[in-house]
Amino acid sequence: MLRLEKPIESEVDEQRYQQWLAEHPDGVVVSLNRSRQGKLTVHRSTCSTISYNVKAAGQNRRSGRICFSDWRELSCLEPELKLGGLNHCTRCKPSQRLTNRCS
Repeated sequence: MLRLEKPIESEVDEQRYQQWLAEHPDGVVVSLNRSRQGKLTVHRSTCSTISYNVKAAGQNRRSGRICFSDWRELSCLEPELKLGGLNHCTRCKPSQRLTNRCS
């Protein structure tokens, strides 16, 4: 798991994040930017809405992220992290649902 809970502003954190995305094509990323309904959004690690180059897009930061190697890791750690209900990205359409199975 990679936790970048504050906005990603430094070049070092952005490089760590991009490297994690490249190394975890089956990963799951929770964006820490809450929706109007107060929920966080879960994405596939390959989703274009979270994997773009920040500088090329003319931005200097992105919201915090918690990155999980797969759905199982997210399911196991969600109660501890108290993420609350999660929205599923409408672009990448992650289809998995959280389960209580951690083994």
